[in-house]
Amino acid sequence: ANYAIHPAIIQAVNELLKEEYIPGRTVTLLQKTIVKKAKSICKELTERQIFDKHWMDFEPVFRKAGWKVSYNSSAWCETYFDEYYKFSK
Repeated sequence: ANYAIHPAIIQAVNELLKEEYIPGRTVTLLQKTIVKKAKSICKELTERQIFDKHWMDFEPVFRKAGWKVSYNSSAWCETYFDEYYKFSK
């Protein structure tokens, strides 16, 4: 499915990548870090809205821009797990 991703999510990921990326290295971004950053960029955003609208399914946007992106989520029984994305070029 193709969802329009909220610009604040894209901006949040871009800013975090700018801070973290070292050529040749993989960047790991926690889902909650991206959500928190997006909410600081756009105060109206709510977590529920972000997940209900599938705005965290942004991988294709970054793949088009030349990133390799993988998403790692927990098994349903692992509540302590922080979902994260891995980015590399």
